[in-house]
Amino acid sequence: ETCRTRKLGHDRSTLRALWPVFDRDGVLRGVSGRLYAEGCLRCGLAPTKPSKDCPACDYHQPPKWLHTVGFDREHHLYGEDQITGGDCAILVEGLIDRDVLWQAGWNDVLATFGTSVSMEHVRKIGRWFRRVVVFADGDDAGRKMAREWKELLGKKMPVAVVPTQDGEDPGSLDPWASSQLLGPLVG
Repeated sequence: ETCRTRKLGHDRSTLRALWPVFDRDGVLRGVSGRLYAEGCLRCGLAPTKPSKDCPACDYHQPPKWLHTVGFDREHHLYGEDQITGGDCAILVEGLIDRDVLWQAGWNDVLATFGTSVSMEHVRKIGRWFRRVVVFADGDDAGRKMAREWKELLGKKMPVAVVPTQDGEDPGSLDPWASSQLLGPLVG
């Protein structure tokens, strides 16, 4: 149901899951594609990290994420088209995390495209919401993103940060665990 509602797809030729990105008015602004191959795209050796050379055949793996030409991830937040706006936004750093939380019943969830945070993001969130809960990944990049969000958004509104355990991310938690973490903060 989430795949149909969000118009998610995949491209077998590039082995990418595809997420269309709509703005607040429902206008398609671009498509993000995530590589879903586990091993080398040439020889199949697993695991091989994206944007790295395969140790078996030296094939240079493509990047993990690709966006359509002209798409500016600094100007858009994934999920803009589905928020209700108003009281509290939940911010995550991944498209999958956003969709998992939305599927679990959290309506006002927005995702950045990775850990990039821009002043345009801050402006939009400040226009749509009165407060924010940051639900970042439990790694160094996620903690850094949470600090940046808190610093930038904290000048405009109250910001709470969900304490995520090392190695976890919002999309990896079951709905009950997410509710236990988010419920007291979102209200």
